[in-house]
Amino acid sequence: MVIACLALAVALGGTAAITLPKNSVGAPQLKKNAVVSSKVKNHSLKAADFAAGELPKGPKGDTGATGATGAAGTAGAKSATGATGAAGATNVVRRYAYGPTDATTSQANVSCNPGEVATGGGVDVEPNAGAIPVVSTSAPTPCGEISTPTGWFIAVQNINSPTGTIRALAWVICASP
Repeated sequence: MVIACLALAVALGGTAAITLPKNSVGAPQLKKNAVVSSKVKNHSLKAADFAAGELPKGPKGDTGATGATGAAGTAGAKSATGATGAAGATNVVRRYAYGPTDATTSQANVSCNPGEVATGGGVDVEPNAGAIPVVSTSAPTPCGEISTPTGWFIAVQNINSPTGTIRALAWVICASP
């Protein structure tokens, strides 16, 4: 009967206006691929309407302004003052000795006075024209790991021998307690 009435309405008036109730058509009533891009209103879909990876990333935004500097933290507790160290040497002197003037080698040994200890030392060289001096030794004396140094020994070679001469000066810093 419904079909007959519908056919009669079409025959008499052309097309019939059909009104469907709101939310009466859903996924089960749609045929596969029935909704295409041209049927969707622009800007009506949200990112949640798409599967992961379907939307391309947009351009990177501008870097925001730097935030304000935070407040300074509280100072830590002051530690205790350490113990006073032992007094250092109060009498420090430099002693020196020259080696012989020679075309090949000049050696010198300088010692601290009794009761003094050597705290360092070194060598100075006086070359004559044409000499090429090379320091071969500069060390505390006596040698050995357990000995307290009381002097300094040096040796200088002229690698351009026999041209020119050299003269070496050994020096030592001595300290007394």
